[in-house]
Amino acid sequence: MKHFIFILPFISFLLYAEENLSELLEIYQKKSDLSNITKKESAGFLDLYTRDDLEKMQAHNLIDVLKTLSSLYITRGQNNTYHFYKPSSSKMPLPSIRLYINDHDMSSTTFGSAFLIWGEMPISYIDHIEVYKSVSSIEFGNETATLLIRLYTKDASRENGGKFQTLIDNYGSYDTSFYYAQTFENDFSYFAYIQKDNINREVYHNYYNNKEYDFNSDKKGYNFYANLSYKNWRVELGNYKKRNDSFIGIGIHKTPDGGELKARQSYIHVTKKFDNGIKLQIAFDDMVYRRTYFDENDIAIYNGYMDSINYVQDYYIKFHDQIFSTIIEKIYKTENNKILLGG
Repeated sequence: MKHFIFILPFISFLLYAEENLSELLEIYQKKSDLSNITKKESAGFLDLYTRDDLEKMQAHNLIDVLKTLSSLYITRGQNNTYHFYKPSSSKMPLPSIRLYINDHDMSSTTFGSAFLIWGEMPISYIDHIEVYKSVSSIEFGNETATLLIRLYTKDASRENGGKFQTLIDNYGSYDTSFYYAQTFENDFSYFAYIQKDNINREVYHNYYNNKEYDFNSDKKGYNFYANLSYKNWRVELGNYKKRNDSFIGIGIHKTPDGGELKARQSYIHVTKKFDNGIKLQIAFDDMVYRRTYFDENDIAIYNGYMDSINYVQDYYIKFHDQIFSTIIEKIYKTENNKILLGG
């Protein structure tokens, strides 16, 4: 009996110590989270999705995460694109939605919003996501945004290894991704990611003049991302391709006979931080956006020049943007204020 009196308090002590250690590890993990470094709570109303949040959500693409935003609603349009709505208000214009991957602005003057291309991007290489509402901070660029989405990729210094993942479903869809990160003693590190998916979705139907028409919304995608870091230099490379069916299309009677979206965006982003606090960023983007609609029962196209409506069975849209940008900035901080200079 004396032995049990000694052992039971010892076991209780071990359990208490283990519980305290778990709490300490959890506190350390939260404090060292990358989002604590990047978030700017004063820039607008912030919805933050930490790495732990994303893992618990088991979200596979960006739109899955954005559907959980508070005070915003997302619907899929008849041409298979997504739209944002505020409560008791009309649809938010796409140019008011801006998207960044790290410091790189994915928008273009032609598209107005990167969401047309990147809305369903995979996020298995993303560490955390910050969504700012009603943004007016100059730290995010010269233009204000109703919604600003910043995605931060995983960091090589926090990974130092790789991960392979494959997902399949009963529709025959698959989503495969792989990333690998490594850090060396000479301050050189790299992170590389590649992903491919082929998503088959349920087919809906419409009947017109005794004929059946299919509403297809399948999609295919390929994504590559890599970053190389050496001392105060960082180079990022990205290439994202996607193909989406046109779903219902834009025909008068909703009788699509094919149609698709094909889009690609490739970019390189170079960042150099100098010892005097100056930050230099140089970037180049190449974007291609092609959309086709086919409807044998007519598509109505408004001709603004002639102030008339034309009826066609085939409709094509194509944009091609090449963007070169340079940003130089320096931040001066005092005890209570911060001054940003740049151009």
